[in-house]
Amino acid sequence: MESNIKRLAYFLFFLGILFAIETYYNYRILYKLWPLIIASLGGGLIAVFFRRKKIEPIYLAAGTFFVCFSVLALICNFTSWNLSELWPLFIGFIGVSQLVLYIFYTHHKIYLFLTFLFFSVSIVLFLVFSVTYKFWWLIFILLGLTIIISESKNEKKNIIYRS
Repeated sequence: MESNIKRLAYFLFFLGILFAIETYYNYRILYKLWPLIIASLGGGLIAVFFRRKKIEPIYLAAGTFFVCFSVLALICNFTSWNLSELWPLFIGFIGVSQLVLYIFYTHHKIYLFLTFLFFSVSIVLFLVFSVTYKFWWLIFILLGLTIIISESKNEKKNIIYRS
């Protein structure tokens, strides 16, 4: 435990020096690297998920979301992209979290369904609000397909149970 405190102390010391250099020499690289703090938080949550004996899926899901967000924020900081136009991707990050839960936590098909749903909603909202408003009708198609798929699965279960 003491070595962790020493690591934290060294990290904070060097971080303070870097902030001082940035402040006095008007060097703005750290200003653009703030998403790495969130990425380290996400990586820490993912590490907690894999190291604990009692597995809690929220650590893996939240860690995955934070890492995805950090990658997007870093890309936006070094390009001309704007996060306010890319907000539908956050819904897609929830889909990525569900896919990671399916792979590493449990193989329930509901996680795959949620992955498909969140990815689809993300793509449709991205097309509608970020590309052009002419794709607004896709929302109704997606909603209809989701209902059709969920009802067809319910009908198959009812047939199996009646047999």
